[in-house]
Amino acid sequence: MTMAQLTCRPDCPICHGDGFYAKPYKDINDPNFGKLFVCPNIEKRFWPQEFGIDRDEAPELNWDLFLKTKSFKQMKALFDKLLMQGYGWAYVYGPPGVGKTRTAKAAVVRARYQYHIESKYTLHSSMLNYLRSSYDTDSGQTAYERRLKELSMIPCLVIDEVGRDRATQFGVSVLSDLLNVRYEGALRRKTITIMLSNFAPDAILDDYQIDRVKDKRFDLLQLEGDSIRKHLTYEQASILEDEPDWWQKIGG
Repeated sequence: MTMAQLTCRPDCPICHGDGFYAKPYKDINDPNFGKLFVCPNIEKRFWPQEFGIDRDEAPELNWDLFLKTKSFKQMKALFDKLLMQGYGWAYVYGPPGVGKTRTAKAAVVRARYQYHIESKYTLHSSMLNYLRSSYDTDSGQTAYERRLKELSMIPCLVIDEVGRDRATQFGVSVLSDLLNVRYEGALRRKTITIMLSNFAPDAILDDYQIDRVKDKRFDLLQLEGDSIRKHLTYEQASILEDEPDWWQKIGG
C-alpha cells in the first residue's frame, strides 16, 4: 500500500480524512503512547481477492435490505452473534433457496469491514480442488500442508455446499483434517467457522465430526421453508440492492 493510498474519506470519524490516528492513552509510559496508526476505514477502499466473493456481487449483499424471511432472521441472529464475539463454530442446513449462501456472503463482508476480521467464503468443492491441485506441483505434500494450514488459520471461514463432494476418500479426509483444526480454533476462541449445507450433518459427516457439530457450546441451525426463488420478481430483486459501495460506510 503506497502513501497515496493511505488517505481516508473526509468525514471519517476516526482519522477525519488524515489516514492515520493516535489512540488515546492516559499513561505516557504506555509503549503505544504518541504513535500513529493506519485508520481501519482505509481498508474499505479495497476489495480483497482472497474474499472468495466477486466485487460485482457487493450491491446485493447488504443484509439490511434483505427480505425478512424467518430463515434470514435466524441466520442473521446467529452470524451477528458469531461476529460480535469473534469466535465460534456453526453448522447451518436446510433446503435450497432459503438464503444460506447470500446471507453467509453478507456475513463475510461484514466480518471484514464492520468487525475488521479477516474472512473468506469458499465452496466445499472449490476448497477440495484447491487442496487437491497441490499434488500437481513438484512439492506435492509440502504444498498441500501449506495450503491446509492457510485455510486453517483464516480468522473467519465460511464453507458452502458442504457435502456436495463426499464421494471420494480424499474429500472426506481433507474436510476432516480441516475441521479438526477449525474446531480447536473455535474452542480456543480464536476462529469462526460456518458450514452451510443442504444436508443434515448425520447424512454427510463422519461420526467424529458429527459429534463436534452437535457440541452444545456451538451452533447447529436447521432452516425450513419454501425457496424464495419461487416468489421473487425482477422488480423485487432490484430494490434489494443498495448503492454499490454500501460496505464502505459500515462500522464507523
